Parts: sequence; C-alpha cells; structure tokens
Amino acid sequence: MDGRRVQRLVRLVAEIKAGRCPNAVSFAAQLHADAWQPHQPFGVSAKTIQRDLSYLRTVLGAPLEYDAVGKGYRLRDSGWALPLLSLEADELFAALFSSRVSEPFLPGPIQQSLGDVRNAELAAGEPGDLNPQILESVVVATGGTVPLAETIARQVLEAWKSARRLRIAYHRAAEPVPIEREVDIHALFLSEGAWYARAYCHLRDQVRSFALHRIGRAELLEQVFERSTRIVAEVARGRVFDYDMVRGVRVHCTADRAAYFRERQWFDGQHLEERPDGSLEARYPEIPAPLLEPWVLSFAGAVTLLSPAARREQLHRLGLRLAETHRGAALSAD
Repeated sequence: MDGRRVQRLVRLVAEIKAGRCPNAVSFAAQLHADAWQPHQPFGVSAKTIQRDLSYLRTVLGAPLEYDAVGKGYRLRDSGWALPLLSLEADELFAALFSSRVSEPFLPGPIQQSLGDVRNAELAAGEPGDLNPQILESVVVATGGTVPLAETIARQVLEAWKSARRLRIAYHRAAEPVPIEREVDIHALFLSEGAWYARAYCHLRDQVRSFALHRIGRAELLEQVFERSTRIVAEVARGRVFDYDMVRGVRVHCTADRAAYFRERQWFDGQHLEERPDGSLEARYPEIPAPLLEPWVLSFAGAVTLLSPAARREQLHRLGLRLAETHRGAALSAD
C-alpha cells in the first residue's frame, strides 16, 4: 500500500472515530479543501474514498456501518483499531493531551506533522469513553512567542538530527550586520517563547547559544560531528546561557506573598526557611546575574534581596533610577 493511501486511511479512520460521520463525498471534499496545507493527501475523488471505505471493511475488518442521521459512516465497535499500532485508552489520552499541550511551543515544520501524528494515534487507538473534541478545551497560555521562519527551522532541525555542520548568518542585537559562522548543533532548547541551539561555534572556538529567530540564512554542510553528551547534560541541567553567576543569594519574602513564593522552585538549590510572622527566607547557591534584579523586582516590593551586599546596593540604585524616571507626568508621545 502506498504512503499516500496509508495517510488517507489514517485520517479517514480518525474522522470516523471522532464521530464526524464522513462519507465518500464529504471526505473527498474535505481533502480538497485542505489542499493548501503541506503533506496533505488531497486530490482524490469520491470514488477513491468509496474504495478506501470498502478496503477498511473487507480487508482490514473495520466494523463500519452507515449512519442515516449523520449521513456517513461510523464504527459499530468503537474499540476497533487500524492494524498499525494499538494504544489503550489511557495511553491514547496521554498521547493526544501531550501533543495538544506541546503544539504552541513547536517549530512550524513539527507542528505540521503533529496533526498527522494525532490522526494516526486516534485512528489506531482504543478511545474508551474519550471524546477527542474535549481536547479543544485544553488551552495553553504561552504568553509571547517569537516567530521563526520555516526555512530556517527545517535547516536547523535537519542539522541537529543528522549531526551535520550548519553555516549560518547570525544577527546579534549589538552588531549592525550579520556574521557568518559554522556551528555544530548539540542540543535545542526553548526559553521564554523562543527556540535556541546550543552549539559549538567554529568561529569563536567555544560552545554558545544561538537564538534561531536571529538566523538570517542557513546552509547545511557535509561535515558531520559527534554529539557531546556533556553539552546535552548541561542543557538538561538548565545551563543554557553563558551568564556570570551571583553566588550566595539570600532573599526575604513577605507573609502575604509567601504562599505564592513557596509554590515554585525559582532557581536550582532553593532552600526555604519559614519565619514566625509567616514570611520566609530563601537561599540559593547561585543565580544567573542578568536574571537576579528582574526577578526580585517582579514581586513589586514583596521580595527583598538580603545578600550579597554589592548586588543589594546595585538593586537599590536601580530602584532609585526607576523611581526618578517614573516621577511626575508621563512623557508626551510627541
């Protein structure tokens, strides 16, 4: 069986299991309507879909029956699965839920393939009491995300998967023109809505993090490299940016925000000490320097930096500057 027919059957069974009662005419029309989307098995007639329905029934043993109310086909036994893979109800829910939650964070090329994966899972799984449409009520509040050009994403993903060197033109905020360099991508990571590559830079002869949205051009090269388990392990531990670290950090959180504060581990090595008045003190072995002041300020005065003393004084000066810039009437837009 050719790949296009397999893909078409997977989607057809997914539509049937979702309770949409497709028929040959309606499903063929749906495929034609989706013709603008990449990787869609469009361009077939209603007769072709009728043959697909017959194949499902006679060859694959699908218990199909016509639903006069829905004017299409449904399964007499909702537990029937395509003989491609088999997921139990809980496994199917976990797979569909995970793909729904992760989708907003994924680069475009992977998002496009994710719909086909969901259809395959739904078509071949045991749904039990699961109504697939309920997953539409799972909404991920991601905040801001950074757009990523699909052509760049495809080149980066291929370089990462195949462990091949990539030549890029990289824009840095502090530099007026992009700099061309060759990189070996050892790991990918997501930070604050943007995708980054942790890669060895041959130009600088060191490991660096590159924001994918700042890559203006990418060319896949023939050279291959061996992926570094050390770099991957560092990324897994959260060491993804080359920040200076502030060590021996102590902060105090007021009682009215203590419940919220203790809900999370804000940085590695967090140790909390409760105080009799309901407030708490938090200690951290180290915090990335660029993150310390913004983090403290985000609590709007509920968190006080106790040490180190030098950073406390720096935060005090920053607070005075903020107060001065926000004094009096707002600046005119003119």
